[in-house]
Amino acid sequence: MNQSSDATQLLDHLLPKTFDLPCNSEGRVNFEFVELGLLSLRDWSNVGIDQLSSGTRQAFQQIAGINPLQTLVDWGELREHYFILRAEAVAGCEDAMNDLGWLWLNVETPAMRTLATQVLRLAASKGSCEALYNLGEQYLEARGVRADLAQAMDYFQAASSDLTEASLRLGILYEYGRDDFPGFEADATEAIKWYRVARSDGNCWGGYYASKLLLEDSPPDGDVALAIHELQELAMTGTLISTDASERLAMYYASQGLGIDYQPLYVFWRDYAAAQGSAWAAKLKERDGSPTKHPVSNKKAVRLTLVPGHAHAKK
Repeated sequence: MNQSSDATQLLDHLLPKTFDLPCNSEGRVNFEFVELGLLSLRDWSNVGIDQLSSGTRQAFQQIAGINPLQTLVDWGELREHYFILRAEAVAGCEDAMNDLGWLWLNVETPAMRTLATQVLRLAASKGSCEALYNLGEQYLEARGVRADLAQAMDYFQAASSDLTEASLRLGILYEYGRDDFPGFEADATEAIKWYRVARSDGNCWGGYYASKLLLEDSPPDGDVALAIHELQELAMTGTLISTDASERLAMYYASQGLGIDYQPLYVFWRDYAAAQGSAWAAKLKERDGSPTKHPVSNKKAVRLTLVPGHAHAKK
């Protein structure tokens, strides 16, 4: 009997042949308040390249309906979809295995957590990086397994070879540390390293988080210029990241004091963020009592990459 046949028989034995999840009075399956992990990406065809560049997978799964499990809660619809996933998984589809593992991991049925681990490991053995990521989240948050930071980090690093979200997750862990794991402290250098890995693999949020952290960490002037340049490029992309990047630029210039060097830059990015839909920037604009028109004339060329007091190298 070959390995594929063994896996098929194992899955057919493991996966429930009935859909036994309880439902509430509204006919909905209860999910955990905080959802963990990533669903498989079945079809990016209806997502534009400008949206892909922002790297926000979960948001697009909801907006574009890339994976129905992201939004299904009705018991009958989930039951129907479960049997589709089960058939695909038994046939050897690692995406279906991952999605079933995600489902058992996130429903309020703790008895299914062991099954989640088994199915996710099978999916990971077949090459699913989402399954590796989900196993990392499971060990990090102790959902059905004993918390194990080293194991979680190993899974995230394995997933990072083909999944930018795993690199981002490592960056976030290093940036903030984890109080529930004594001895693991924040490390800005490691965080920036992993954020840059994500950015080099095409995830714009890696650039955003690295630049944000650089500006917060009192870096040398050269790093300030690099971080500001990165944030300005992100702010001009016209994607979901634009608002966050322009807000961060406004915050930075406000923190420098609103003298003659920084006032125009602060006002520009505050107003730009407001135009992108930032409620925070709109409140600032109202508080500041700003004029409707920008104080810098449209006829005047402004180098927005300018960091006052920094000697910029000529190209």
